Amino acid sequence: MKCLILVDIQNDFLPGGALAVPEGDKIIPLVNQLQAAFPLVVATQDWHPPNHGSFAASHPGKKEFDAIDLNGLPQTLWPVHCVQITDGAKLAPGLQRDRIARVFPKGTDIGIDSYSGLFDNGHRKSTGLGEWLKSQGVTEVFVCGLATDYCVKFTALDAAHMGFKTHFIADASRGVNLQPDDVTKAIQEMKRAGITILQSEDLLQPGGKLSRVITAPEPLPARFKQTAVFLAGSIDDGAAEHWQDVVIAACEPDSVVLLNPRREKWLAATDHHSRNPAFREQVEWELQALELADIVAMYFAPESRAPISLLELGLWARSGKLIVACPDTFWRKGNVELVCQRYHVPLVSDLEQLIRAVRTRVAGPKPPGQILYTSKFLALIKEGHWEYVDRVNATGAALIIALTAEQKILLVEQFRIPVHARTIELPAGIIGDEPGYSEESQAEAARRELLEETGYDAARMDALTNGPSCSGITSERVTLFRATELRQTGRGGGVENEDITVHEVPLAEIGPWLEAKGKTGVLIDPKIYTGLFFLGQKQ
Repeated sequence: MKCLILVDIQNDFLPGGALAVPEGDKIIPLVNQLQAAFPLVVATQDWHPPNHGSFAASHPGKKEFDAIDLNGLPQTLWPVHCVQITDGAKLAPGLQRDRIARVFPKGTDIGIDSYSGLFDNGHRKSTGLGEWLKSQGVTEVFVCGLATDYCVKFTALDAAHMGFKTHFIADASRGVNLQPDDVTKAIQEMKRAGITILQSEDLLQPGGKLSRVITAPEPLPARFKQTAVFLAGSIDDGAAEHWQDVVIAACEPDSVVLLNPRREKWLAATDHHSRNPAFREQVEWELQALELADIVAMYFAPESRAPISLLELGLWARSGKLIVACPDTFWRKGNVELVCQRYHVPLVSDLEQLIRAVRTRVAGPKPPGQILYTSKFLALIKEGHWEYVDRVNATGAALIIALTAEQKILLVEQFRIPVHARTIELPAGIIGDEPGYSEESQAEAARRELLEETGYDAARMDALTNGPSCSGITSERVTLFRATELRQTGRGGGVENEDITVHEVPLAEIGPWLEAKGKTGVLIDPKIYTGLFFLGQKQ
């Protein structure tokens, strides 16, 4: 699910306020319009005690905008602002409140500031926002508000760090710009962190919808910023059911472009020859749209013949773009099934399942390059001169450093075919790739994988860090979790033919134990040491 995060749109940050952001009030009409396009909206609120340590007034002899050390952290000293219970701390009067599900206060600790809406500046305490978003099933966030170069930037960075697919809406934000290029530097920093920079026009369509529909023969652009989905499938000269309308309605909350070949007035069957300009225009539009699309959603309606859709199935079976729905009563179900099996094309049995599969893939990362090959689990992508691997139907990976009450680390050992050797690793798993688990949060997936591999259930699963697993080879991002409050409920060992051996190693002996195991020829995954480092940092 997608969520809009409104950062600190409060009176003291508006013109005339104690810490006014230039043109801060100008974003409010646009922010209100954006709210209507999202299924979930939250807000953050600076909520300082009167003598907060970030205030220049709390430090005799210091003046506003001086830089000091505050409890071990660099701190810019600000004018007194957003003091609890005052008018300055209130959300802006023009900001619509009816769609805001929750407001998360920040900066409440007298000794540490909190630019981010998710953590304080030292990442010592969470505001609860990130955990709450994950409990609601949120996987993608759109951040805007005040101010771009401080609270908005740090909120977006922390959201990305926690594993959310993160976007910054530039024209729905304004910056302080203490230095003339602070906003520019903030945007560059967000880009380097993998955050997408958007304008509101990239999201909003007439009526406040996030989705956009282009119907043949409307002009097509050279490329799309949003994920593009081509609605392939039964039309039968206009006689087939209007299933495209059902998909379009279901995808309204998604940031997606829907390419619909079904024009309002379909061409008569007698007009289907290459010399007919209208027919040529239709076919060339479809071919171009298929090439532009990131996803090809193909539905074979039960009572249709769909000869062109069968042709398109053959054309795009190897592309990695296809998701197919084919009911049992379709007259060529066997042909469709065999093609999908051979080329590892996801196949479902009805329109509802197709919509669910499409929306799940839309929520994942958009491969920006050319797909060279795809299989059931992986796609090979070429972008410029670089080739890399992307996981199919997955939203990320979870890595777990699990510590028992007896201070033992849980490790797993199994034979890994790519390296032709047994390997000792942290428990881990892919997120969102299994049928029935596409709506799982990252923490839920990590808990399930830990239970399957080790037999231990974790009452608490905390995200420690997020980053690429191997940035030169794959687009995959890994979230490292710390699992505590463990209870053994089974033997573990994994699923199917994984044949996993579970090791419980005393934390105090982990170094020598790993060294000894390595000398036997077992490979030791270096990510174990990463997990141990972060475990030490968070103890």
